[in-house]
Amino acid sequence: MRVALIEDNLALRSSLADFLSVKGHQVHEVGEAIEFYQLLRSQKFDVAVVDINLPDYDGFSITRYLTSKQHCAVIITSVREALEDRVKGYEAGADIYMTKPVDPEELVAAIEMIGRRFNAERKGEETPPPETGEGWRVDNDRRCLCAPNGELAPLTAREVRLLRALAEKDRNILNRRDVENLIGEDGQISRGSLDTFLSRLRAKVRDKTGLELPLATNRNLGFSFLAPIDTQ
Repeated sequence: MRVALIEDNLALRSSLADFLSVKGHQVHEVGEAIEFYQLLRSQKFDVAVVDINLPDYDGFSITRYLTSKQHCAVIITSVREALEDRVKGYEAGADIYMTKPVDPEELVAAIEMIGRRFNAERKGEETPPPETGEGWRVDNDRRCLCAPNGELAPLTAREVRLLRALAEKDRNILNRRDVENLIGEDGQISRGSLDTFLSRLRAKVRDKTGLELPLATNRNLGFSFLAPIDTQ
């Protein structure tokens, strides 16, 4: 992964950069937002690890820029533990909010989780899902998903709600907020929890049916089902 590490604490920045490099990631480290914006003129990154408290612009503004202008995931790191700061971070577009002191192993695990998600998205974009047989079908009575090859994958109530909503969209985008309302408790679910929910659904369908679930992520927009899907 191409990682940008934006941290004004030199000792911490150097320590994390060394650890990430040892784990095989390409790391560019900077101590100020201005320096980072200058770096973006010549570099692109898969993920940015952003401290909130920086000398010039704060980490929230960097996060908003990256998620709106760049295809770059963001991990916020901060000593701020208050709920309002976490909410502000996720509203700015952060994928993960981690409080300091950050454990290097956990940071690496988070970066590699994001890498697996990116690879899955790219694979979905490059390889259109097969549209054979009768297509996909949500069986409400048995609460399962029937794949085009006839194999079945059991579904939870939240998964049924999501797939039914996607079927109603008929391959158009279902926005992220609607998805959060469908599967979150009182409409509240973090970006990281949503990604985990979708990853588990994809993995379960793959394991039970042998087929990839044609569920596409349209970053910052929402989700769409790229094949015919019926409900009953």
